[in-house]
Amino acid sequence: MSYNDILKQLQIIDELPTLPTIVAKVLEMANSENTTANDLNKIISQDQALTSKTLKLVNSAYYGFPRTVKKIREAVVILGFNAVKNLALSVSICELFNKADADFDRRTLWKHSVGVAVATGVVAKHAKMANEAEDFFVSGLIHDIGLIILDQYFHDDFIKCIKEASSRNIPIEIAEKEIFGTDHAMIGKKMAEIWKLPSKLGNVIGFHHQPQYAYGESKKETSIIYIADLVCKLKHFGFDGDSVIPKLRKEPFIILNIEKDQIKHISKELDLELKKVDDFLKLVEE
Repeated sequence: MSYNDILKQLQIIDELPTLPTIVAKVLEMANSENTTANDLNKIISQDQALTSKTLKLVNSAYYGFPRTVKKIREAVVILGFNAVKNLALSVSICELFNKADADFDRRTLWKHSVGVAVATGVVAKHAKMANEAEDFFVSGLIHDIGLIILDQYFHDDFIKCIKEASSRNIPIEIAEKEIFGTDHAMIGKKMAEIWKLPSKLGNVIGFHHQPQYAYGESKKETSIIYIADLVCKLKHFGFDGDSVIPKLRKEPFIILNIEKDQIKHISKELDLELKKVDDFLKLVEE
């Protein structure tokens, strides 16, 4: 099966997952300079379940507020527009990860994805990009979305990839290229196009294993996802198709002006953050 064969099949699959209407609106609003906190409040508040779960995350140990935040508008004022947008998106896409079978449990992929999303903030701080940290959260959360597409629509061949990766101790993307002629990163990039996500986000998804090939403004963000992913793999936090520690590429560290030995400091700081993400992890169980 070639990449073109997969693309042709994706084009004729009627039940391809679509972004919920509210998520699409939130993303559209997020790209507008005229959007206000009140606008975001109105759109999220249209969905009671989305509102409830978003507020649960706002009040989770991850943020550690001393008092309960009861309204979305209040959360926007306290956390900021981007943070609340990201929480709403987290709630909305987690359903894609709520499936388990004997061969592949997507909930372990959700755990890995949450770990990478949280790790982006730690990496961003070391790269002196803390002010932009919230922009990277969603990229971390959906960087492996291509795995879900392969599992959902090409399940048998996808499971062959997992077994090949395990038996030969190779990264799953290598097995994917042998069996599919492409990998989950490129499939994820295609899904980003189908969902009409910002092109920069699609580039981050597509090159998260090889950030040296990312282009334009996406280079730094892709490098952050690469290092965040690497740290979570070192910790075995969740499962993304294989248990192989990725090759330590020098380019992302050069791009971000981070020394490789900072990995141990990033890892230690991430330990503290991961202790506070239970409410995020439990989203797929609700």
